[in-house]
Amino acid sequence: MNAKDITRYNLDLILPVFLIILAELLIFLGKPNAAMPVHALNLILLILSSIYINNRIYPALMLMPLFRLLNVAMPVFFDLTLYSYSMVYAPMFIPIYFIVKEGFVGRAEAGLTFKGFWFYLPLAISVGFALGWGEYNVIHPQLLTPGANIKDVLILIVTMIFFVGIVEEFIFRSS
Repeated sequence: MNAKDITRYNLDLILPVFLIILAELLIFLGKPNAAMPVHALNLILLILSSIYINNRIYPALMLMPLFRLLNVAMPVFFDLTLYSYSMVYAPMFIPIYFIVKEGFVGRAEAGLTFKGFWFYLPLAISVGFALGWGEYNVIHPQLLTPGANIKDVLILIVTMIFFVGIVEEFIFRSS
């Protein structure tokens, strides 16, 4: 790869990354109605660009706008937020599957390996509890389960680990 290819490669990423940052900033500022057209424009530009420019990062960059648009467009089927998570996150396994299958992002790049799993597990659990406790004390969110019985807690665990955790880790590690 020569210097011209490297420069072009990096310049191709400036606009999509800027649009993702802009849309996420708008969401953070409480303006989701302004953010969704930015995500939609970015998704369309990434799709059209991938037709003409061979850049293996484009499919990974498409995940964030796709996820946000899917999240907003999903109708509300349940009063309980927990059940909505699986409805929003489950469809994201389809593009993730194709991105890994086509080799745009490798399993190791996306962190989909068990290398060092047992070594990092205690650290992950302790940091997760500490951050969760801190977030709870700052935000004071609603309960995600209707009760504290074993069935509701198991549904919470499965949803958070196998839907939310896997999809968000893949999106943010691959982008």
